[in-house]
Amino acid sequence: MDIYNNENRINEINMPKSELNSVNLLYDACKSTVKIITKVGLNVGMASGFFILLEKNNKPFNCLMTNEHVITKEMIESQKYIEVYYDNQHKKLNIKLDRAKRCIKEFRYLKLDISIVEILQEDNVSADFFLLPNLDYTMGYENFLNKNIFIPQFPKGGNLNNSIGKIIEINSISFDFSHSASTEQGSSGSPIFLEGTIYVIGIHKQGNKTKVKNYGNFIGPVVDFFKNEKSNTKKIYPNGEYIGQLIIWEKVMANLLIKMVIVI
Repeated sequence: MDIYNNENRINEINMPKSELNSVNLLYDACKSTVKIITKVGLNVGMASGFFILLEKNNKPFNCLMTNEHVITKEMIESQKYIEVYYDNQHKKLNIKLDRAKRCIKEFRYLKLDISIVEILQEDNVSADFFLLPNLDYTMGYENFLNKNIFIPQFPKGGNLNNSIGKIIEINSISFDFSHSASTEQGSSGSPIFLEGTIYVIGIHKQGNKTKVKNYGNFIGPVVDFFKNEKSNTKKIYPNGEYIGQLIIWEKVMANLLIKMVIVI
């Protein structure tokens, strides 16, 4: 079964750039973008993510996708809970990271800053909230170079917002790319679309202090992994992890208090 055929694809949006900046239109196009709250010890993190429909062994596979530095291997092993706010924060979902109950996977072994969590029928997330991947990567990632993109996100843990930019550089071997769309802390895990469509090409993973360019991963390898999961072999995780643009509120507040004490 091919879940990506024309009958199942979400309609493309074709609109002028001025209209694309409309918050109301973006809500209709990007209601699948979610705010994620994580709690590990005293640290509370805020980031972004999105619901997406993949194909797993010829069957539909509904999942939540975000960065691996947002939902880490350690959080999964400890079966932590995450809070997911979607439909422009009108709806909330509590998810326990329990591998026995859900398919949960990080892709650090592919050097991708991506984690996915299966969304179950009991979670009661309507099919309308699941995006589809952009399959143009099968013709070569270099075709995305210099293309206009837009990123819905929850910058600074606030309201749903959007930024527009371009894909600047592509490394098709590591599936990395840089882009010029504006991001902030809290934007980690946001979906990236080609302008004029709502098919996901990538995921935002990290900002740059210079603000000249930011970074993302293409999601093609994840799409391919689940489509051919039975033939995939396990690989060893390399060292290293991302800090990215996850907000850790307790750390931020602690730093502010330290500065206040020094000033006083």
